Amino acid sequence: MKSAKLLKPNITKKERQALVELRKEKSVMILPADKGKATVIMDTGDYEQKVKTMLSDDKTYEKLNKDPTPKYKRKLMSIIEKLKEEDKITDEQYKYLYPNLQQRMYQECIVLPKSISQTTLLD
Repeated sequence: MKSAKLLKPNITKKERQALVELRKEKSVMILPADKGKATVIMDTGDYEQKVKTMLSDDKTYEKLNKDPTPKYKRKLMSIIEKLKEEDKITDEQYKYLYPNLQQRMYQECIVLPKSISQTTLLD
């Protein structure tokens, strides 16, 4: 690691400080774009509205009556226990695959905005 070179920042200290301050602002969101290495800055209200619009598309998404995670967890545990009993997976693989009960299980939706080809400057 001693021979690894530090990457030269592609933004100035002033720009980096501006980003730090902008991240503290609750009315905007700083997100990676859906493609490339671009960054998108969006109004939080606009972002939330886009997410609601996307999720309300019943041709793409289905509202669930209950969380299916426990059912799939039981199914996964049954499969990997069987594989372990049949010596088809190692102890290490079993431990890796076994759903850790201490793990926090949560669902999240990540929506990455599309990047735009023209840049909009904020005052």
